[in-house]
Amino acid sequence: MYAVLGVVIIIIVVVAGLYAGGYFPGTGMTATASAKAYDTGSCTSASNCDFTPATLSVSTNTKVTWTSNSTTVHTVTACSTTNSPTSAECPTMNASGLSSFDSGASGFGSGQSFSYTFTTAGTYYYYCRFHNWMHAQVNVS
Repeated sequence: MYAVLGVVIIIIVVVAGLYAGGYFPGTGMTATASAKAYDTGSCTSASNCDFTPATLSVSTNTKVTWTSNSTTVHTVTACSTTNSPTSAECPTMNASGLSSFDSGASGFGSGQSFSYTFTTAGTYYYYCRFHNWMHAQVNVS
């Protein structure tokens, strides 16, 4: 009897540990992905200054971190009415109901980063406030 009780206790401890560690969907761990803002020395057009990848595909509840390895400052700003972009900055606007995000009007420079967790499925278009040719998208499923 004590042997069976011991096995049951071990199973409970293992399963509890797996849940606490986030090994079951919907618990504990948040997926992560990365993107970059870059330039090749001069940020004058999309050929030498942009986001990479241009399209990033992730699942819901993924935290995306953009890092700059650029010599200039950039922003990561959602193409939403909240941010009031021009049509040059955002050729396509985000669908209503998707969250807005913005790394801030002052931007971030070389070695700095900005993170955002996407909790709702959809296609999120974004741009750089300082360089209107810099736009990309995150597809969340």
